[in-house]
Amino acid sequence: LWVEVPEHIDTALVMKQVVSYNVAYIPGHSFFANGGPTNTLRLNYSNASPEKITDGIKLLGKALKAVM
Repeated sequence: LWVEVPEHIDTALVMKQVVSYNVAYIPGHSFFANGGPTNTLRLNYSNASPEKITDGIKLLGKALKAVM
């Protein structure tokens, strides 16, 4: 799942906060050949239960809210 957040948020920096909640994602700039926008991320939830996905999205939202 591809996510774009407000332009002022650097998802590589926010990831440090998110990982402290035991949630992870890949910053989106990693998917561009010459770098890309720093306000994107990729979520992969193919190996998680619906409950873990729900909890993870809530925690990701909490981390993003903290930097907004």
